[in-house]
Amino acid sequence: MSVPAPFYAPAMVAARAVSGGWAATRAAAATPNPALDGVLLLHVPPPPPVALNLLVPALTARCAKPANAPAPGAPHPAQILLLYGSLRVLGAGADASGAAVVNLDASAGTVRPPVPSAQAEPTGLTVLCRGLTSAALAEILLGCRPLPPRQPLYTLATLPAEHTQAVKDELRDHAPLPDDVFYDGRSYVSFDGTRSELHPGIDVALAKLLGEMNDGVRKANAFADEAAANADADGKRYLATVA
Repeated sequence: MSVPAPFYAPAMVAARAVSGGWAATRAAAATPNPALDGVLLLHVPPPPPVALNLLVPALTARCAKPANAPAPGAPHPAQILLLYGSLRVLGAGADASGAAVVNLDASAGTVRPPVPSAQAEPTGLTVLCRGLTSAALAEILLGCRPLPPRQPLYTLATLPAEHTQAVKDELRDHAPLPDDVFYDGRSYVSFDGTRSELHPGIDVALAKLLGEMNDGVRKANAFADEAAANADADGKRYLATVA
């Protein structure tokens, strides 16, 4: 039985040189495919629970096809080409921890509706993309965590109308009037003929209301600040796990 000559045996080298087809095929295979230029395969571990109403729009924006192709030699704009995996999300189907695991599937231009996962623990995301890094993907996911917003303090001008009206009604119906002022059913009238639609005690009453409402705002802002600080610490720990 004959034994094939080794790949680099003189006879085999000569045969390839005469045929030429093998060399052309090899050269074509070595030519980079422009469609794969800048494409990376990345994996990010599961982040802290995220909100679906924030996650889906964020992924949809990154899956959108860039409006213009990059100029030769220019970096590719960020785009997710394919994505699959599972994350823990807040919302319907939550477990005792307040979250549920869902499967995610997306491709360029399309983010399919997440579906509940049969897995108890999320796997993270595997992503085929351009113009992104694992750290950038992790930051996108961290940005989808729901955090309570800070609120501005009220001023007299920004007190809700229903609250100020309630104060006016309370003063009209229950607050005593000075001896020289009476209410005629439409306005407050002093003995010198001065009329006003506002009770004489309105300034003190609104100042009290303003203080009470801003106490509530300060408490809400303290809670929001604490949540933001905890989220920042969680985010730093998560980013440390991202390759």
